[in-house]
Amino acid sequence: MINLLQDAEHDYGELALRQNKVLNNMLGCEMDFIVKGLDSKTRSIVASRKEAMLKKRQIFYLDKDPSGTAKIHEDRVVQARVIAVAEKVVRAEIFGVETSILARDLSFDWMGDTRERFHIGDHILVRLSIGVNAIAHSCYDSRTVGKKDNVSFVVTHIDEDRNVAVGIITRIIKQNL
Repeated sequence: MINLLQDAEHDYGELALRQNKVLNNMLGCEMDFIVKGLDSKTRSIVASRKEAMLKKRQIFYLDKDPSGTAKIHEDRVVQARVIAVAEKVVRAEIFGVETSILARDLSFDWMGDTRERFHIGDHILVRLSIGVNAIAHSCYDSRTVGKKDNVSFVVTHIDEDRNVAVGIITRIIKQNL
């Protein structure tokens, strides 16, 4: 469930080395898993973290609350579990989805090292926003698209190798100026 991109913008060396760094930053983290099997003779347990994450996603993203509205919606404040901490980024798990939160998005004041303020196992409050990474080959809006702009995007296909949507920006809804 560690999906790391390897492209010109995210070129941090060998993928295995990057995965190893992420896993080392996760040492001691609390995680969910579903027990798949027990072997009392060897006192071993086989479990699936992937299935547990997918189950949480199903419960929180697809189910509705008692009033019939979606449990997950934009601007909702939710509790996230810190599962890894590096110098400039915190990795958090929210309802079965992992995301990286950059230091600049964690606090209004300057933070030199996130490890001074955040620790594995912390529970923090975050505000949900709609957003995905995608590749757009063209833009039908006359304005220039910038980072973190709110756009209308038509997906033409999914690149499963890189885990991104590919498509066309039809218009810019709100610019992040």
